[in-house]
Amino acid sequence: MATHVVCPSNQSAEKIRKELVESRWQETVDRPTLSEAYNRYKKQKTIEQKSTSFLQQIDQAWRCIPTSLRRMELDDVPLHSLADLVISVAVERKGTAFHVRRLLKAIYKMAVTNEWCIKDRTITIAPIKLRPKRLLVDNDQITIVLNTARQHPDKHKVCALLLCAAIGQRGAEIMRLHWEDVLPDRIIFPAEIRKQREEHIVWLNELAREALSFLPRGTVRFSLWPIVTGSQTSGRYKRGRPRSRGLVFISYERR
Repeated sequence: MATHVVCPSNQSAEKIRKELVESRWQETVDRPTLSEAYNRYKKQKTIEQKSTSFLQQIDQAWRCIPTSLRRMELDDVPLHSLADLVISVAVERKGTAFHVRRLLKAIYKMAVTNEWCIKDRTITIAPIKLRPKRLLVDNDQITIVLNTARQHPDKHKVCALLLCAAIGQRGAEIMRLHWEDVLPDRIIFPAEIRKQREEHIVWLNELAREALSFLPRGTVRFSLWPIVTGSQTSGRYKRGRPRSRGLVFISYERR
């Protein structure tokens, strides 16, 4: 009597293999909730000594995630829920939605690497496109600003603020410029004063030339800004901090 052996197809065999892997994984591996995974992610970033602003960003993004999702295990979170969450946040605050999406993707990337979950649930979240906010200023408004600047008694403050607006560089970098870095048609930002540690050249426009005209040109090795000494001066900016307080810490987002 002949014996018939039924061999499973390739698809059936693959399905059986996945079920075995999942059942074995559920028995042996820790399955943290989304909240627990976030705490582990934040702890790791704190150990890596990430900046305070980065930790504040992920805290702000985490507050946008509802409690019902936080209590779910990573593999139980519905795929559409995370995408809908980011879309709903983007309606009111597109910048915050960008950080929420980045946080969720980072958590799931860490979870998949450490085998806390099987599938990345953030694959359905569409990227957030951020458009920079641009303030268009016409010639009449620039004329009003320059007329006001000419009457202002603190010419160093006027020059610093106008340079930030004209060339878009960081305030801390502008504060550390020397006259030897300022040429008739451009400003050379040396590598040692830049955040990226690379030399950068900025070509002067009319507003930048007008800003520099407020200051009498010093000798080659003199800073553009009068140096302040005393307890109120931090060591980082002591080399070229202006007399007017607060100029060094011009907001990066408002350059």
